[in-house]
Amino acid sequence: MSKTLGQKRVKAEFNPARDAHVDVFKNKCAELIDILEEMRNIPLTGTSDKQRLISIAQTEIESACMWAVKANFTE
Repeated sequence: MSKTLGQKRVKAEFNPARDAHVDVFKNKCAELIDILEEMRNIPLTGTSDKQRLISIAQTEIESACMWAVKANFTE
């Protein structure tokens, strides 16, 4: 099965510790990235400013996912 953009961006399959929290963080972040990508592809709503904001939001979600995973393994 093909991975979504969100799954690719957060590397959803990479969880060598098999930690349940990591799976939750990555799946929810992937879902948000995919929702934003759907917004990007709605006809007649793709102004350059909107496209830029969607890209920024996706990047920030990727960052938040990384920080959440890091926090999960920090004492």
